Amino acid sequence: MDRHTPALAILALVALGPPALLAGADQGGPDAYGYTWSDATCTYDHDEASTALAQVNYDYDEVAIGFGFEFYGQTFTDVTLCSDGGIHFDGSQYLPYDNALLPSGTLRLIAPLWDNLNPGGGGDVYYETLGIAPERVFVAEWRDVPHYSELAPYYGSGDVSFEVKLYEDGGAIEFHYLDVDFGDATLDDGVSATVGIQDGLSGYQLQRSYNQAVLADGMCIRFEPPGPCTDADGDGYGVDACGGGDCNDTDPNIHPGATEAACDYIDNDCDGALHADEQDADGDGTDTCGGDCDDTDPDLNPDDADGDFYDSCSGDCDDHDAAVRPGEDEVCDGVDNDCDGVTDDVDLDGDGYLDPACGGDDCDDGDDDVNPSVAEVCNGVDDDCDGSVDEADASGCLQYLFDGDDDGFGVAGDTACLCTAVWPYDATASGDCDDGDADVHPGAAEPCNGADDDCDGDVDEGYDGDGDGYTACGGDCVDTDASVHPGAVEACNFVDDDCDGDVDEGYDGDGDGYTACGGDCDDTAAAVFPGADEICNGGVDDDCNPYTDELSDVDGDGWSTCDGDCLDGDATVHPGAEEVCNGVNDDCDFTTDEEEDDDGDGFAVCDGDCDDDDPSASPTLAEVCDGVDNDCDGALPADEVDLDGDGQFVCGGDCDDADPDTWLGAMELCDGVDNDCDGVVDDGTGDDEDGDGLNPCAGDCDDTDAAVLPGADEICDGKDSDCDGELPADEADHDGDGWRVCDGDCDDANADLQLDDADEDGFTTCDGDCDDDEHPQS
Repeated sequence: MDRHTPALAILALVALGPPALLAGADQGGPDAYGYTWSDATCTYDHDEASTALAQVNYDYDEVAIGFGFEFYGQTFTDVTLCSDGGIHFDGSQYLPYDNALLPSGTLRLIAPLWDNLNPGGGGDVYYETLGIAPERVFVAEWRDVPHYSELAPYYGSGDVSFEVKLYEDGGAIEFHYLDVDFGDATLDDGVSATVGIQDGLSGYQLQRSYNQAVLADGMCIRFEPPGPCTDADGDGYGVDACGGGDCNDTDPNIHPGATEAACDYIDNDCDGALHADEQDADGDGTDTCGGDCDDTDPDLNPDDADGDFYDSCSGDCDDHDAAVRPGEDEVCDGVDNDCDGVTDDVDLDGDGYLDPACGGDDCDDGDDDVNPSVAEVCNGVDDDCDGSVDEADASGCLQYLFDGDDDGFGVAGDTACLCTAVWPYDATASGDCDDGDADVHPGAAEPCNGADDDCDGDVDEGYDGDGDGYTACGGDCVDTDASVHPGAVEACNFVDDDCDGDVDEGYDGDGDGYTACGGDCDDTAAAVFPGADEICNGGVDDDCNPYTDELSDVDGDGWSTCDGDCLDGDATVHPGAEEVCNGVNDDCDFTTDEEEDDDGDGFAVCDGDCDDDDPSASPTLAEVCDGVDNDCDGALPADEVDLDGDGQFVCGGDCDDADPDTWLGAMELCDGVDNDCDGVVDDGTGDDEDGDGLNPCAGDCDDTDAAVLPGADEICDGKDSDCDGELPADEADHDGDGWRVCDGDCDDANADLQLDDADEDGFTTCDGDCDDDEHPQS
């Protein structure tokens, strides 16, 4: 199992204050549940577990305990062993690699040394169930495991060994510490670890230490659960087994006399029965808490059998037909589609008139304002269902006058009341004195034509508007200005003063088509007029703008044409601008697209050089294995892309570019992978040093001794010759007399019976010498 990428932490780390526990204390508790801990009452006894889990960094494995173990009032048969120095009873979940003050998160946790450990850097996590019922012991062991922070870049620092024991008889928990010295004062003896237990769900916790150097080699800590007859949850009731009647002694809200709550499906008052609302009285599969509207009638329940989102409790009159339900549209099919008790009553708008499909005469059964009994209204609808829409005299109609010439004015007295104006009844204003001529109507212009064009009763009135003696009909071209009329003196004012069709005639002194009053700033020079080309001519304002060319910078780039700006309408073009590859003389030096070859490779950027600071990149070069686009084609070859970010390419020998731990020259590990890309799997650290045909990766537990390997015969040498993790019983000195059964010890349970001839009389206690300190033998 490879878990290099950390998953989301299951525990939420909390920042709490420093623990109140003194480093020198040797016992503590009880916690709110009743657990206590003690260093003084625990005897160090480290057992080596036999089954290795092959864990790596940030790892876990769920295993069987081998018996039922009670923890905070609940019994568990499986436990999860985590690489970072703890076990828990919550299934497939990681233990965060950063330790925290207890309680932390929701795990039911046992933490002998919760720290950022990494079995992937050495050692492993082991487990085993020892003994026979009812006195079995489950052992979880972290053996020779280094700290994660000491692993970069190579595994070179110290490691630790410790274990947890869970006792079947009595439920005690013990921590045994074989070696807690990493060789680093910032990590040794628990200074960076959490030690303790917790039930994160309830908030119970008993912490031995947090980031304190209180551990030592050969140390033991024992956690004892409360006695069987205590009131663990403090609700005043003991457990059933002790006569207290409490059916759940981990929850203070559950005990005899508690109020039975509805819809939590818990026997709150310990009377053996659930609340009435939690029981399915009519056997239809749903209780009152589940939404049964009548728990005495199995035909009324919240089961939506036909999937139409209505059930019998919400009024579905046929729960086997999804097309029949409350609110469904009633159709003419002989079925009560909407469950209102009436069949084929298709009056969709409820106006009392049925849909035509069911024999009714409602022409729009979706609108209750449309039926044969309503009055026609101006709304674009056949409201009264007579086949006509918005007929004359409908409610809301407007009076329109007859307008025969369509000039917007009608004849008084000839009207029609319509919803919409329709020619010839489309005028709203009256007063037309000639309804056959569209140019004659109130407000029309009165021309000099001998007619009353504006219908005011006067003919050609008001045609010397300015009182200058000339009318528009008589040639006055501006009858609102008394100074303008035929024969008036022409002035320089942009006006045809004498109404001869010419403006300001005789006022263009230089004949350039512009007068002084028309903007000519020098009416003596024909080359100077508005719009003339501005030239560099010593400060003359050629175009009357009023700037001279010497001061004008049209594009605002700080350069004028006279300063050398070769394109004064583009601010990016001027002397000193950067020349770019665009076909434009950007720097006004008379040369287009020139560029330096900065890296001296014979190519400039305009020639296709994609990196003019790097001579190894230009259009004619061949690709080499260096991570550079050498040929400037815009792409790297597939074998020149570092996909896993380990700084190595496939073309350079990276044999797995999806694994950042695999590249040419990487450290070889016992993991079934060719880490150093030399074509050999598990070489290097997995070499066969003793020549017995097996290396440590293949299970050789001592690669310095050719006689030690899996399958070898056990001999009386005190070694695990067959690498099964155990010594045969006859190779151990059980009574401590210096002799083993394989040496010939006649009774390895009795230190007084052994092969040592202390009095040198030729007899040992195994031979029957009754006093091996007295010679001769009697």
